[in-house]
Parts: sequence; C-alpha cells; structure tokens
Amino acid sequence: PIVLGMNIGKFVPVIMASAGTNKKARRAVVINIMICVSGAVVFLAAMYLYQALAGFSFWDKTVSRGGIANFNTVFNLATTVLMFPFCGLMIRLSGRIIPDADESRAERELALLDARFLPTPALALEQAHKVVCAMADTGRENFVLATSLLSRYDAEKAAALEENEAFLDKSETALTEYVVQINAHDLDHEKTRFSQETALAICDFERIGDYCVNIAEVAQYMDEHGVHFSAQGTRELSYLFEATSAILDLTYTAYRNTDRATALRVEPLEETIDSMLEILKQRHTDRLERGECDVQRGISFMDLFGNVERISDHCSNVAVHVLQRLSETDDFDAHFERNEMHKGVSEAYRTLFDCYRSLYVEPLMTEEK
Repeated sequence: PIVLGMNIGKFVPVIMASAGTNKKARRAVVINIMICVSGAVVFLAAMYLYQALAGFSFWDKTVSRGGIANFNTVFNLATTVLMFPFCGLMIRLSGRIIPDADESRAERELALLDARFLPTPALALEQAHKVVCAMADTGRENFVLATSLLSRYDAEKAAALEENEAFLDKSETALTEYVVQINAHDLDHEKTRFSQETALAICDFERIGDYCVNIAEVAQYMDEHGVHFSAQGTRELSYLFEATSAILDLTYTAYRNTDRATALRVEPLEETIDSMLEILKQRHTDRLERGECDVQRGISFMDLFGNVERISDHCSNVAVHVLQRLSETDDFDAHFERNEMHKGVSEAYRTLFDCYRSLYVEPLMTEEK
C-alpha cells in the first residue's frame, strides 16, 4: 500500500509543473493521473481480494529494499499493460476535462516552440518556420478583416482582428527568444541562413499585422464620425486592396515553400502597387482641389494609402529574404538586388510587371474614363 500511495503521489510535482502550460501539456497530466490512480485502485482491490481468499506467504514479513524496487517495477509494468487498451478513452476524457473551446490561437501555435527541439537545431528551425507561416497566414486574414470593416464596421470582426494581433505580438516575442536559443548552438552554413531568414521574416510579418490594425482603426474612426467614401473612391480602393491581397498571398506561398519562382513575382507586383498609389494620390489631390472631397475623408484616404504601401514594402522584404537564403553566394546584397530588379534588366521581370499592370493598373485607368 505504501508503494502504491507513492505512485499516486508522484504526479503532484507534475501538476505543479504544468501550471501555465498549454492545454496539451495539461491533458498529458490528466492522463498521468488517470493511469496512476486507476492502477493503484485495481492493484489494491486485487491484492486485498487475494489476501482474503488465499493469502500471500510474505504478507507479514518485513519488506527489503530489493522487494520494494521489484514490486514497484511489477506495478508499473502491469499498469502499463492494463491501461494500454484504454488509451483512446483516456485521451477523449482528458479532452472533455480540458476542452479546446477556449484555446487561443497563440496557445495552439506557440506550443510548437518546444524547448526539447533545441538540441537539434534543424528540427527547432522547422518548428519556428511553422509558427512564422502561421503569422503570415494571420496577417493575410487580418488584411481581409480590416478592409471589410471599411464598408461596414462589425464589432465581432474587429474583436477577431484584435485577437489575431495579440497572437502576432506574442509570436514575435516567443519566436525571437526561440531563435536566439537556436543560434546558441553550433549551426552550419545552411542553418545559419535559415535562422537569419526566420529572424527577419518575424519582424516583417509582425509589422504587416500592425498596419492591418491601422486600417481597422481608420474604419472605426469613419464609423464613429459618420465618414463615408464616394462610390468612385470605394471602387478605386477595391482595385488597390485586390492587388495588396494578391501580394500577401504570393509572399505567404514564397516563404512557406521557400520558392524562388514565387518570390521573384513579388517585386514586380510591389512596383505595380506603387504605381497604383501614385495614380490614386494624384486623383485624390485633384478631388480635393475641386472641392469634391472633404478633409475628414481625405485624411482617412491618405492613411489607407500609407498603410497599404508599408504592407507591400514588407512583402517585398520577405521575398528578398527568401532569395537571399537561396542565393549561391555569401555576398548577397538585398538593396542592390532590389534596385537591379526595379531597373527591369530581366525580361521575366518586365513580363511580370506588364502582366500586373494589365490586371490592376489598366482597370484603374479605365475606371477614371
């Protein structure tokens, strides 16, 4: 009975250690408790039943240290065999005791950054990469939410955007610390590049989330002050948002797959968005001069332009990070490479730029006519 009691008591430190951990860790503790308690109950019942019916020859003898160790081994092995068929049931029960309903996105995704992967940097970097991909996907989602609030402000959508932003902020902090811990190990050349790309992408995707929050704040201001864009202004913004959504999709795909071809498609689209912004800013200035737009609408319009421009810039940064990681040389200069692409020295670049202009700029010009 003393040994059985010790086996029940051993999960107390585990419970204490699980405080503040994610739901998966707490469920593992619940399953551990089930196994310890169930095994002890079954053993006690079987022991006393056998003692009452036949009796153990050693029951009244003093137990030795070896006997304690042997009994403890038998107990744990027998409990494992006994409880193994009920694994599925225990998992379901632990899920009911600690449900998923209130598990936040941060808890679910950041659980991937397990310290046990750190001694194996390759695995740790892959885990970090998954979380950065989740950040990128969250940024795309927040852009859709933020721009939808401009046409009709919805408190539930705004709350969802704020929850996503909290995830991005927590992820930036947790990932930065995790990458620092990874870098403390001896990394080869390839893993060093992977680590550098990850660290840079973390900052870019977090900033994209911040600019989406800014767009949502513009929408909230407009809702509170009864500001509405004209039909023409709304249509112009729809073209701009379509192009921005496309560059976010390209950036996410390029980063997730470490895809050079997709990464090369980002910069021409970023330049296309810059062209669209120049056109829209000029049109907006013309409307102000003609008195067709008031100051409040004008400020909101320009705020949106600035945030979209910053989002596309950060997408360009991520694409360059991907190209740098895939570069065959160690003297890759991101600023130089971006300037070379903008010069249009590549036939592929010019082709992509012309394609994007036909998709986004030309319809915008047609809209003016």
